[in-house]
Amino acid sequence: MTVDVLDEYARLSEAKDKIEAEIAAIAEELTGGANPPGLTGPLVDSEGFPRADIDVYRVRHQRHAFACLQTDHKAVMKQIEQMLPQVFAARTAAAKEPKTEPQPPRAPPAAPAVAMAPAARAASSVRKEIGCHRLLAASSDRLKKPFALVQSVQNGAVLLLLLRCFDALNRACLTMRCCCVQSPAATALLRAGDQVLVFGTADATNHRELEAVKEIVLRNVGSAIRVIVRRRPAIQKERVQGDSNDWEVEELVLTPQRWQGAGVLGCVLLPFQEDMATEAARP
Repeated sequence: MTVDVLDEYARLSEAKDKIEAEIAAIAEELTGGANPPGLTGPLVDSEGFPRADIDVYRVRHQRHAFACLQTDHKAVMKQIEQMLPQVFAARTAAAKEPKTEPQPPRAPPAAPAVAMAPAARAASSVRKEIGCHRLLAASSDRLKKPFALVQSVQNGAVLLLLLRCFDALNRACLTMRCCCVQSPAATALLRAGDQVLVFGTADATNHRELEAVKEIVLRNVGSAIRVIVRRRPAIQKERVQGDSNDWEVEELVLTPQRWQGAGVLGCVLLPFQEDMATEAARP
């Protein structure tokens, strides 16, 4: 059972990565270069004729493919979210299994080693924490250059609840209690000072002064968005200057939704500038 759950999780993660790569490729094609057609908008000129500077048929085809991939991505992310309790339960059960005693020195049979390989590969792909974030190697070109900075994250909105109650003389009175509701950004484990490398299909090459981020958020209210950020390790927060290898790159899952605070994210994103990053890194 444990192996089946982890194998299915690995399969869904692979499918998600493939879909995201296709989405990113289409977004780059439609939003890159001089005077791009974009993901939406008219394909005719001011006189109502088809634009002569683009392949209108291909743009329409790519836009349709982009919409279909977005639908597929939402479905896969929903499956992954639903599987997370089973995945973590499987990992917990596997950790509690008693370890077998070491066998006398001899050549191990090949069959068991082959049988264990899928489980090992699947387990290595499981996210390390319930917040669905994992440490990534900053090897991809998309992970080299940040384009946005998380200026602040709202940890929660304090709500005052007026509860009707009665005193000892059965007279009505009011009492106030407070509770805290986490914002979507706080739930996703975003931190102030995080430098955003990837936000859905947006990166440093196509974010259009964060307009692409706004579009992605509006299209995905209630759905998960893959966000990749880089941040300093906790023990190195006091180091303002340092080698790029000091950064930790993490993948988060952010789900925009209505909450008790303002907006659907609960954080403030600003276009990335080096001086802003330095200021955010100071204790």
